[in-house]
Amino acid sequence: MAFIEEIYSPLTSMRVEQVLATEFTFQEIYDQLKEDIEKIDPDVISDKVENSTSSTPDLNTDEPKPLDKLLSKYNPLN
Repeated sequence: MAFIEEIYSPLTSMRVEQVLATEFTFQEIYDQLKEDIEKIDPDVISDKVENSTSSTPDLNTDEPKPLDKLLSKYNPLN
């Protein structure tokens, strides 16, 4: 019975509310960023990603992958 009380305690309820509020806020931020990015000229994005990639030679092994995906997505030749 103590386990059930612990699960449904007000503290747990507050934590769930905080997590949901945070997720909602992040979703709003993500949606706004997505909207803003869609307004940018793809050539500008491609140029910026290329410049970032070439000016930062010390990327770790996982960092080039998302940059390569962006380059592929926004490449003016695609």
